[in-house]
Formats: sequence, C-alpha cells, structure tokens
Amino acid sequence: MIDTFTPAAATRSGLAVLACLAAFSAPARADLTAADVWEQWRDYLEGFGYMVTADESGSGDTLVIDNLKMTISMEEGGGTSTVTMNMGQMTLTGMPDGSVDISLPASLPMSLVVDGVASEEPVKVDLDYTTAGFAMKASGTPEATTYTYSADSIGIVLKGVEAEGKPMDLGTVDFTLAGIEGVTAMETENGTSAQQRMSAESLNYTVDITSPDPAEPGTLKMTGMASGLSFDGTFDIPDGVDLNDMAAALKAGYGMDGAFVYEGGNSSLSFDDGADSFTSQSSSSGGEVGFAMDIDGLSYSVRSDDTKISVAGSSIPFPVVIESTELGLHLALPVAQSDEMKTFAAGLTLAEVSIPAELWMAFDPTGKLPHDPVTISLDLSGVGRLFVDLFDEKQMVQLGSTGGTPGEVQSVKLENLLVEALGASIEAVADLDVDNNAMSPLGPFPNVFGTANINLIGVKSLLSTLSDMGLVPPGQAMMASGMISELAEQVSGPDDLAAEIVLSPQGALSVNGKTIPLQ
Repeated sequence: MIDTFTPAAATRSGLAVLACLAAFSAPARADLTAADVWEQWRDYLEGFGYMVTADESGSGDTLVIDNLKMTISMEEGGGTSTVTMNMGQMTLTGMPDGSVDISLPASLPMSLVVDGVASEEPVKVDLDYTTAGFAMKASGTPEATTYTYSADSIGIVLKGVEAEGKPMDLGTVDFTLAGIEGVTAMETENGTSAQQRMSAESLNYTVDITSPDPAEPGTLKMTGMASGLSFDGTFDIPDGVDLNDMAAALKAGYGMDGAFVYEGGNSSLSFDDGADSFTSQSSSSGGEVGFAMDIDGLSYSVRSDDTKISVAGSSIPFPVVIESTELGLHLALPVAQSDEMKTFAAGLTLAEVSIPAELWMAFDPTGKLPHDPVTISLDLSGVGRLFVDLFDEKQMVQLGSTGGTPGEVQSVKLENLLVEALGASIEAVADLDVDNNAMSPLGPFPNVFGTANINLIGVKSLLSTLSDMGLVPPGQAMMASGMISELAEQVSGPDDLAAEIVLSPQGALSVNGKTIPLQ
C-alpha cells in the first residue's frame, strides 16, 4: 500500500489536484456559469494557502484556463521551502441546462518546482496527467455545487526531473486508474465542505528507477495492482483558516474523514545496488484504510485480508514466506489541549500468521512443538487528556526542551488480549484506574489500581516441552509451572486455568483472593 519535498506539501498538492481534476452528483437544477466554477476552484485552492495565477480566455459560455500556477510557501528547517505546481490547459463550458462541462486534453502537462530550504538548489519534476474518456459536469449553484465525473482511465507519468540545474534520467514512474466514477457535493456558503465518493475498477503502477549518481549505484523496481477500489470521505474547511497552523485550524472547525477500500491486489519490489539486493512479493484479497481528524481527535486504521508476503535478499539467509488471514492496526487519540477527559484507543491484529518452515527447523528441528499459525490480538481503550496541542509546533518544542508531561491518563481498559501459539493460549481483560494526584505505593509513578482476569490453556504443557528442548532452564520452568498451579484455578482441567488479579489503591496484590507480597 503505498519526498524531495515535504509530506505536508505533497498532501496539499494532491488534494488540490484531485479537487480540480476529479470532483463529485445530485440533480440540482440552477444556473451555474463557467466563471462560477473557476471562482470556486480559486477560492478552494487559496483556502489551502496557495497563491493562484492563470491565463483566462474564451468567449460566451466558454472559459479557457491556461498556465495555471499554484504556489505555497512553508517555514521549515530554518528556512523557507516553496512548492509550485504548474498545469496546462482546461476548458469550462456553460450548458443550456445551467450546468458546466469541464474538459481536459488527453495529455495535460504538469510540473512541480520545489525551492529547497535555505541555499539548496530547486528541484523540478515534470509530469504528464493523462486521461481517456474523461467527462466531468458541475451543476447546482455557486454555493452548493455537485460535480460528477467518469473516465476510462486517468494516469500520471513521470516525464523528467531536474536538480541543481541538471536533468536527471531516473527511469519510469507510471500510475494508472481505470474505470473511474465519482461524485462530490461541495458547499461554500460558510467555508468549504464536501462529501466525496469515488470508485475505480483498478489501479496499476510501475516504478523502475536507477540512481543517477555513479558513486551510489542502485536500482529500485516496484510493480503492482489493486482492484475494486472505492473511497468515501468528507472534509470541512472554515473560512480564513491557515492550514499551515493545524492546531488553530482544528479549533476553528477544520475536519476530515475517509475510508479507502480495495477488493484485492498484489505487488512486487526489488532493490539492487551491486553489493546488496532485496526482493519481495505480496498479495491480498482485500482491505481498508480509514482516517479521521478534527478537534476531538485523530484516528487511523488499516486492515489487510488473506495476506501473503515473501521476501528474499542478500542479507537474509533463506527466503521467507508469511501468510495471515488478517493483519490490522487501529489508533485513536486526542490532539488538542483540553480540561475535559477524552477517549483513546489502540489495537493490533495478527490473525493466523504462518511461521516459515525454515524458522521452525531452526529452533524445533524434531517437531516437538505444534506448528500451528500464530494469532495475536490486542485492544486497548482509555480516558485521558492533553496539556498541549500536538499540532502546535511551539508547544511541542517547549515540551521537548523542558521534558514536561504531555498529558495524563485517568483510566485504561484492556478490552481483549489473545495470544495463541505453540499449542497454548492466553486470554486477558483488565480494567485499571489511575490516580494522578497520588503516588503509587510501589514506585515513583501515579497510583494505578484495578482488576485483571486471565485464562491460560496449555501453558504448563508448553513450559514442560520448552524445558525438555533446553530452551527454558528446568528449574525456572518448574518454578513458573508451580506458581501457576498454586495461584490459578482450574476451569475444565489441570492445564485450563483462570486467575483474577486485583491491585488495590493501597498497593496490595491478590490472585484469586490469595495475597501476594510485593515488597
């Protein structure tokens, strides 16, 4: 799944291009002119912080936009970095029904010019934005405009790179979307807000780059495809916000969310610099990437189904192949200073991950252990608050220099922990409170107390097997097994055990009602 320029600049540039070249449908009947559409686009881009210039020509209901130039400057690294995007010609035509048709040439030249920080030389990247069967219509009113679009294909091809005043022949970079349909409903009466939906039959990409520096040779190749793609998302940009100051923008009402879904895909990657080499292949039956950000917090999630990954390389002793039915990660956290408690969460899923036979042979050559796939899943949630705005650069720099605490946690809940491996399983849940106004009797940190419940199946047998294999010293294995038997209660057999662990506010620990001395 997939910068001589910054990620922030790349994100703004990408959003700007998508908003202008691939927008959103609902049958709204009203008069809309080509000039209205162009003004909306200008306002949108300027809302992102771009300085916009273009040559405007045409007559009657037709408006031709040529030599579109968008420039944005950012302070970073002790200097100013400037990103300039230049685009070719597009035509906006007012129709008798009050809508506006937007047309693009089959090949639309684009260029990105990045002026380096301080004394660095600028970098220029020339691209070709290609379309086939492209159609876009805007309808509605200047304050509530709906864009519908479709295309047989849309692609971006690298045409050239220039650095330090010299052209660089890097190689091939080619991305192509096919079978595209989309609709965006944009409102601009109070700031700018939009609801977006887009689908594509497939995405194909090829990257074949060779280092232009003979002193540092190397080739990088990537190819891949994804099928059944879709995107749903929204964003809100209040009037007058500066997106370079994200902390202030969030407080003013800026927000966005979205989800990318794909039904399958595969990719390959190889690298070779003459001394070291690396290759990998991966495939998946589908997955999803989701994100959201507003004043209440930031969330991110990713999931891949039926994943297979194989890797090999000069520094890897043997090819490694790993398969899993599900790989997933999710995070949610507050981003703004608040006197009120906010929720946070985190989770990880590694479901039925196969271990390569070569690794089994390395530490279990006689096959004493079950070689079943490994499953690990973890879900945490909690409540806490921040003392600083995470997107406020000055506050974060001050925090780093003073070594202060960014926030506090009031409670943590282990919603679920599951580990299944080597013929044994461990499951646990926990509910913990944190008293930030009292020191723990156990050490120099806030007082933590609460209850945890743990189920152990096959753990004692696993300890015995590991001891027989010489991987765990016999004395330690016997001690651990004895403690488990003494403290845990049987559920359905001698190796199916459960324990309730309680830590009191006074620092007293008990397991199934039995007091455990901690000091």
